[in-house]
Amino acid sequence: MGRQGAPPGGAPRCPVRFRRLSFDVILRYGDALADLFCEYPDDTAGAQPYDIFLGYQPPGRPSRLDPVKVLTEDAQWTDEWGTRWRHAAGGVGASTVSNPLTDWSQLDHYLARQLPDPRAPGRLDAALPVLHDFGKTKYLYGMIHMLLFERLHCLRGMDNTFADFHLYPRQVQRLLDALTGYAIELIRCWDNGTNWTG
Repeated sequence: MGRQGAPPGGAPRCPVRFRRLSFDVILRYGDALADLFCEYPDDTAGAQPYDIFLGYQPPGRPSRLDPVKVLTEDAQWTDEWGTRWRHAAGGVGASTVSNPLTDWSQLDHYLARQLPDPRAPGRLDAALPVLHDFGKTKYLYGMIHMLLFERLHCLRGMDNTFADFHLYPRQVQRLLDALTGYAIELIRCWDNGTNWTG
């Protein structure tokens, strides 16, 4: 989507994006960041359907995560992929504390039963307010985090992942193929709006 009013042949300068901070950092330095962002407003807006650390939270899930609490207090949670995360009070972002694929013997079961559905209704709905609010005034880009290598090490753990490329290349390839299929389907959903409910 282009920006309204841009001169023919393109923009007069390269668009800028400064707001690349996790939620906990924005809360910690709110006033100073607000001043900075007002002085240098972004030309872009990222339509991000779910937080990088929290992942997608399906509607109606019994224990929905409060993004303010889990990224400002000491908290642990498990995302839809089965990865366990922890945010330390006073810290920035979150780190994995346990991984769902501890052994490659679990791969068949994981792919058949636990791999998330990219077509889940409403999966992209949280991006809709950004599209609505800024679709005619900013350059928009869609963001989906942790699709291949990042997701691989979230599922296996970083140490295992580096060893796996040498010790278990076939299993790694199967998992990467599944993650690629997931990512491609998610991109298709972005493009054609098949799982937008809003």
